[in-house]
Amino acid sequence: DPARFTLHFEAEGRVTLRLDCNRGSGTWQATPTADSSGSLVFGPIAATRALCAAPHLDERLIRDLAYVRGYLIRDGKLFLTLMADGGIYEWHPQRQ
Repeated sequence: DPARFTLHFEAEGRVTLRLDCNRGSGTWQATPTADSSGSLVFGPIAATRALCAAPHLDERLIRDLAYVRGYLIRDGKLFLTLMADGGIYEWHPQRQ
């Protein structure tokens, strides 16, 4: 369920996360290189360690956030790119 995975970027460089049954927080820093893209890095993420139901996507996502190096906003979606062509995470806006 995609609604169980959320990112909330705060203006002062903090990020809060919902990662399945876990919660997390940390820091972020972005440097725009164009209107809708640029470099992005996350600082250390502190997260709860509850055992979520399989598959354990929360553990992979927490690990991969350390390797995010860029972002792109296209068609209302946020794409987070991992270093060394390690992959791309696609995030959709949360419904109000």
